[in-house]
Amino acid sequence: MDDDDKRIFPELTFLSRANVLLEKLKHSFSFETDNETYREAVLKTMYRMHEYGLRQKQQLEQLVTWGLFYGSHFEEDDPDGRLLEICLQQDLEPLAKFTAFSKRLRELH
Repeated sequence: MDDDDKRIFPELTFLSRANVLLEKLKHSFSFETDNETYREAVLKTMYRMHEYGLRQKQQLEQLVTWGLFYGSHFEEDDPDGRLLEICLQQDLEPLAKFTAFSKRLRELH
């Protein structure tokens, strides 16, 4: 495996996981999911959550679902900024981060 392969492998893995998630979510919603707008929204949310350190399959499914319902960059819509603050905390383990995020989102909605 050369350096180019090593660089592209994480991206291919991510896209493969995204496609699996897209297919799974397609059967969960009553609205049209076979379009580029839907795919783009799912991928953008997944990329952001990956950047925040939230990468577990079940977490991503929930986070993407919230993203579809609450809108693009929903973590930035907290009037107190706490959701984004939770996302940016690098000292939190992913499960603790997801738990704190979920709790705050329930408080808001």
